[in-house]
Amino acid sequence: LFDELDMSEEVLVAVMVLRDHRNYNPLDPGHPFSIDMQRIEEEVKRLALPEQPVHFISGLHNLQEHERVAIAIEKSSRTDSTH
Repeated sequence: LFDELDMSEEVLVAVMVLRDHRNYNPLDPGHPFSIDMQRIEEEVKRLALPEQPVHFISGLHNLQEHERVAIAIEKSSRTDSTH
């Protein structure tokens, strides 16, 4: 069992937000659709090993600036997938 545990000294969690509007920043609290980064950090730290540092970075990108990513997301939202 212990062979399967990840004993990384540190954990880096990257949260990338892609948006298709400029109405509000989902990373800023106070909006009904805001992402609760504090809650995410609490949950991830709860899952980490004792004494294991967890680092968080977040980024906000507009899909208008990333044409190929926007096309891929649009195509994926129109297709059906089964698991």
